[in-house]
Amino acid sequence: MIETHAISCKKPLYSQWFIETNDSIQAWHDRMKEVTDDNDNWFIVTVTRPRQGWFSTSIWDWLNERAK
Repeated sequence: MIETHAISCKKPLYSQWFIETNDSIQAWHDRMKEVTDDNDNWFIVTVTRPRQGWFSTSIWDWLNERAK
């Protein structure tokens, strides 16, 4: 579902996704509810600067290309 609806996406960890989208957070929330179970959790947020983390260079390059 994520790869179908995202403009672009990266999966830095097993169950973590970064997505590029023009859709609203509410739209993504509604999509996630359709494909997850009651015991699943998700957190949807806009990634902005400043930011810090420990990811591979390819993930940082992808994030920096979409910097806000």
